[in-house]
Amino acid sequence: MDTTAEIKESLAPRTWRDRLEGDIPEQLARAIEAFEEQIERKRRGEIEDTVFAEMRLRRGVYGQRYDNGKRNDGTGTR
Repeated sequence: MDTTAEIKESLAPRTWRDRLEGDIPEQLARAIEAFEEQIERKRRGEIEDTVFAEMRLRRGVYGQRYDNGKRNDGTGTR
């Protein structure tokens, strides 16, 4: 029988690294980590919108548009 700690651990969200480590090239893993760091810097207000947009677009990360005109910005649907 599983302990409470084992159950909590099995329910905890896994990161991309937990799921993919060893299955993707290290160069790609470093690129993902660099992008995550830029996202965190943007969230902390350390990067201006235009700088972040340029960096994001160079990496091929584009926003999604929906036919219903609604989108989720990470905090709610607008």
